[in-house]
Amino acid sequence: MSNLHPLKYFVCKPRSKTPTDKHAFASRMAMETYARVIQETDEEFAGALMAWVEHEKELVTWMIGNDDIWKLK
Repeated sequence: MSNLHPLKYFVCKPRSKTPTDKHAFASRMAMETYARVIQETDEEFAGALMAWVEHEKELVTWMIGNDDIWKLK
């Protein structure tokens, strides 16, 4: 741990490549948490983040429902 440099930025990637993409899932969770924390001070940005996360969740739900289609890509 001592070899790690402090990060100034951390990038989230909420778009899943597969229904079980753990990095995308963790990114969506982080974005939701961040949005809830800033809700009182920046309602517009928090709302935009939550809308983005909801859209990505809908895509994952679609992938699960169309299991045979997304595997072809």
